[in-house]
Amino acid sequence: MPLVLHGASGLGETLVRRSIKLGICKFNVNTEVHEAYLDALREGLGLPRSDLLDLMARAIDAMKNVVSAKLRLFGSVDRA
Repeated sequence: MPLVLHGASGLGETLVRRSIKLGICKFNVNTEVHEAYLDALREGLGLPRSDLLDLMARAIDAMKNVVSAKLRLFGSVDRA
């Protein structure tokens, strides 16, 4: 039976790796992705000329970076 760890945002790499060894196969990390999105928007809004499309692209890139890092940490890269 698949085990899911809800509220896994902010867990350190050591705990994540241990959780995987103990059978966790899905981690919910929406808070970290959400924070990356908002941080990128806040940073972009501080620019002299913030264009909406540029802001959204920055936010999407920030979320992609978090998701990519998590996929590497979870050992899920190239397993689809």
